[in-house]
Amino acid sequence: NKPFGLKHWLEFGELMGTTVDGKMKNEDHRVILTDPDMLLLRPMTGDFSDNREVVLGKRAKLNRKFKLEHGQPFAQTYGFGAKWQTE
Repeated sequence: NKPFGLKHWLEFGELMGTTVDGKMKNEDHRVILTDPDMLLLRPMTGDFSDNREVVLGKRAKLNRKFKLEHGQPFAQTYGFGAKWQTE
């Protein structure tokens, strides 16, 4: 299953995990988890502050980070809504 597979890879994968003394092997690496049916239209970046590149409603912009920070998770907003369940 995906969550535990990702956890295992982060801990034991090549170039991932920790050294014998407990330090991260590559603490500045970024990991991007995508689904196989995802289509990328632009290069991946750590800065999502350009309004021309990011589509968010006014409420979704409140209290939201727009730049990747060291040691902090970052995810997209779920944008399908519930309409697909009712039609």
